[in-house]
Amino acid sequence: IGMSKGWKPVNENDLTVIDDVRIYSRKLSSEEIRAAYEKIFPRQKKKHSQFKLTVPQGKKITADGKLSAGEWDDATVVPLINPVGNGKNKITPALLFIKADKDNIMTAVRVEKSPSAAIKNNDNPRIWQDDCFEIHLDSAKKHRWQFILNSNGALYDAAGYFADSQYYASKMQKSYQSNALYGAADCKNYWTAELVIPKKSLASMQDLTANFGITSKYKDSQSHCCWTANAINYFQQEKFGKLIFDGPAVQIKNFTVENNSASVFVQSKEKN
Repeated sequence: IGMSKGWKPVNENDLTVIDDVRIYSRKLSSEEIRAAYEKIFPRQKKKHSQFKLTVPQGKKITADGKLSAGEWDDATVVPLINPVGNGKNKITPALLFIKADKDNIMTAVRVEKSPSAAIKNNDNPRIWQDDCFEIHLDSAKKHRWQFILNSNGALYDAAGYFADSQYYASKMQKSYQSNALYGAADCKNYWTAELVIPKKSLASMQDLTANFGITSKYKDSQSHCCWTANAINYFQQEKFGKLIFDGPAVQIKNFTVENNSASVFVQSKEKN
């Protein structure tokens, strides 16, 4: 189809039969095309990664971005050191802190890099190009949420509902208002950030899965690393890990980065 006569790879004696030909008088939406395709080739059910993260109950924080002494002692702590994409990203050492109370999910990061100049205004989708911290959440009720907080303390948040469970970045609603509390701090040789997400701003907490990532901006490149392994991007749903609320705090603070390869050498430390 669409090849001219005499084109060398084509055998002119071949006969091809096409059945179920349809001609439409309008442009089909991506959802209609997918539905027609999946009548013949049903979509395989996606399997989430085996990553699990306990989110312990903890005391409230002041979301000023500073990670004050003792403020995160009751949180789970894990490294964000798995390269995203082709695996050739420069690894910028970073730690994720996470806990919750009855009203909020509280998160923070410490990134071992001096922050670069960053956007100052909220709701700018280009925030992802800065030194930033990203959270992507997904619920069993087909809701998705995205939060990007840069090293300058500017926040971008968006949400979407996907009836077919198929994520489309273009359909995330930028008008979503999470009413999150947040802040960031430049600590010269590293930067930190805190983000408090009200649970009531999430339409559903059922079977919540997530991925967390950091983007680090260098002179001629960017580095992207996340919590789970082998992700093509931060919002690849099958690479999300399960959040287990009210479990014990697990702290993995010690790891090494050598020749752009990360190794965790203290597996876990549970806090009762």
